[in-house]
Amino acid sequence: MSDEERAFGKPEGIEKRLAMWHRQLKNDSRCPIHYRGMIDDLSCASRMLGGDPDKKYPDMRPAPKPEPAPSTEYDL
Repeated sequence: MSDEERAFGKPEGIEKRLAMWHRQLKNDSRCPIHYRGMIDDLSCASRMLGGDPDKKYPDMRPAPKPEPAPSTEYDL
């Protein structure tokens, strides 16, 4: 995926991406307690820009590349 195709690092849709990151980090039990302030700041920034951290936006991360299909050739 080229940089032109990526949504990250661009102003368009930042409020939704901040809300997405907030939701994912908030629900990750592995997230260290000292990140909680950052999570609250993501929520605040998203709201300031018109996003809603409590809404589940579609996952904006690029989809993983599919695994190649296994070969079906047989030696006879």
